[in-house]
Amino acid sequence: MSPPRLHVLLATDSAVVMRRGPSRWWHVLRWRLDPPAVEAGAWFGGRLYPRRCAVSPDGALLGYYALAGTPPPWDSYLAVSKVPWLHALAAWHWGSTWHWGCEFLPDGRFCTGEAEPTAPDSGSYPAGLAPRPPLPAVNHHDLWRVRDVQAELRRGWVQDPPGADELPGSPLVLRRPQPGNGGAALTLVHSGHDFAHHGIEGAHIRYQLERGGDHAELPEAAWADWDRRGRMLIATVGGELRIAAITPSGIEPLWSHDLSELGPEPARAPGWARRW
Repeated sequence: MSPPRLHVLLATDSAVVMRRGPSRWWHVLRWRLDPPAVEAGAWFGGRLYPRRCAVSPDGALLGYYALAGTPPPWDSYLAVSKVPWLHALAAWHWGSTWHWGCEFLPDGRFCTGEAEPTAPDSGSYPAGLAPRPPLPAVNHHDLWRVRDVQAELRRGWVQDPPGADELPGSPLVLRRPQPGNGGAALTLVHSGHDFAHHGIEGAHIRYQLERGGDHAELPEAAWADWDRRGRMLIATVGGELRIAAITPSGIEPLWSHDLSELGPEPARAPGWARRW
């Protein structure tokens, strides 16, 4: 059996893990960072688009885009739910898979990706809605790659080198220094799209650890970032979550959790996740 595909949406002190496998099944989990723990949530038998999803800064709410494969109006939709469940407290019918992505603002408002947001077609969003703010400046010819990394750009990743003059076919390279340590950084290299590749939404992305001017590939990383304490967070291509420290001698494992052997166990969202 092929290992699951993992993607992580990082909040301040927690994260949402979106796991694909087997086949079209998706599983949503909450990853608490202090102390490390994983809480299982919804199973979804359709398609999710993690790079177009967002988690609120406090880790409580998930904005997600879904293709359900059901008759309209809920064939494809954008929704807000309570982590780690997918019960839609607010939902917008979309009708296609063309969607830029959503975002939570620091003041709690939700951006649906529209220039002028409309009221939800189902439910409500009490904190209010806002138009999509502009992304940080990125000079690259391929807007789909920029869309893929919008969550990273909002978290402080920047184009490397700054102001690079990109040519057609060139990779999109982002860099994020380790918090509290100017001597280490993570590099994200987006080489384009290959839907046969073991990636999320076809994005062909690899990661490197930079220290002292040297770049070491992180071949096991399907996703990587820093938490606010400067620890490295990794979701591996084999289906494992990891937390590691960067030491003078290398990468020191601190914690891991294997998600590779899970199978679908759909369950109704608990009562607290079905109401505001």
